[in-house]
Amino acid sequence: MRIRIIGAGRVGAPLGAWFMSKGHHVKFVETNTALLEQVLTGTLPWEEPYLNETLQDEVEEFHITDDEPCDWTFISVGTPVIDGKPLLRNVENIVRELEPETNVVLRSTVAPGTCDTLAKKFNRVIWHAPERLLLGRGLDELDELPQIIGATEPASLINTNEFMRAFGRCFPKFVPGTAVEAECAKVANNIMRYIEFAAGTELSELFEVVGANNRVVRGMMTNGYKRGRISFPSFVGSYCLDKDWQMLSHVTKTTPKLASAAADYNLNLPKRLLNSIPLNGQRVVVLGLTYKPGLDDCRESPSLTIISELLKYGNVDIRVHDPLVDVEAHLMEYFGGPMEGLSTITGDLQAEVRKADVVVLATAHDDYCHTLEFKDEATIIDPSGNLASNSNFIWEA
Repeated sequence: MRIRIIGAGRVGAPLGAWFMSKGHHVKFVETNTALLEQVLTGTLPWEEPYLNETLQDEVEEFHITDDEPCDWTFISVGTPVIDGKPLLRNVENIVRELEPETNVVLRSTVAPGTCDTLAKKFNRVIWHAPERLLLGRGLDELDELPQIIGATEPASLINTNEFMRAFGRCFPKFVPGTAVEAECAKVANNIMRYIEFAAGTELSELFEVVGANNRVVRGMMTNGYKRGRISFPSFVGSYCLDKDWQMLSHVTKTTPKLASAAADYNLNLPKRLLNSIPLNGQRVVVLGLTYKPGLDDCRESPSLTIISELLKYGNVDIRVHDPLVDVEAHLMEYFGGPMEGLSTITGDLQAEVRKADVVVLATAHDDYCHTLEFKDEATIIDPSGNLASNSNFIWEA
């Protein structure tokens, strides 16, 4: 088949590479010409196993550049939420320009009802197959996971053989439904994770209050007990988790109580922990800038929240390290230039940690876990419990 991928970022590039590896011809459409060149040469700068290798192997044979119509067009562009309102101008502009012969598949996460609105506005069927892959496992999960697929056709047509054959040419495993059902399934997955992360972290805080080791408690809850589940405590951040519940809130004109409570807890945890210790005049080392261990993605990272809070003190010496990204470049981009009191660690990490009055584990990269030594009486902030055997959120070395 001929498949067009609009948006060749962290969602679109793996999808296009996967389609080419299955023998489909793919046309990437990307406004960022530097990014498009990286996709076509298999030199993408982020970590995604097998992605660059797959692109290098398949682009020459399966990438297409002509203007002939494509069987399917997958839209995988950003859908930000600003002040609680989803912005869909980019998606609308793309759909408006597409040829009538192509099947339009919205891969981006959108608020429930978006596909129906687009279908009515442009008088065409809109399919929704939302991405729900873990960064770092994109190609593997495209093989392993069934795809969610919904369409704006009447519900009576969703399970017809024609529908199944059409989408089955793209993905061998999928779960069908209406477009709004697919939209709900995607945002609900992320909302549930957001709530579970908050619940696991808050419970671990409460275990500490009564003198219980949260690791031991988690083991008791889950070991051999199928109904036992609890998330590991941690700072929480990602590009999707805090926006998806806002999408649902916007279209339902309600404030989901559990999701908003989880957002309040997750977003305020860094500030609350920092405010509980003396920081004036202290040297603080922040370990990790990406939002998740093992990834090189800094979007909506809790580390940026932590650094922003520390900068408010005005007299804190803040030093930041991350083994996977160019810390200085990311901080310059985020803050719009150099910030007084903020620097990066490029040399001996252990030496910097030994000098620190406060060490904050923002992202539990393997490089940090149970490998560092601290100066006597240094304050350690580590909800995940990965720096040492101490399970308290805050402790003294």
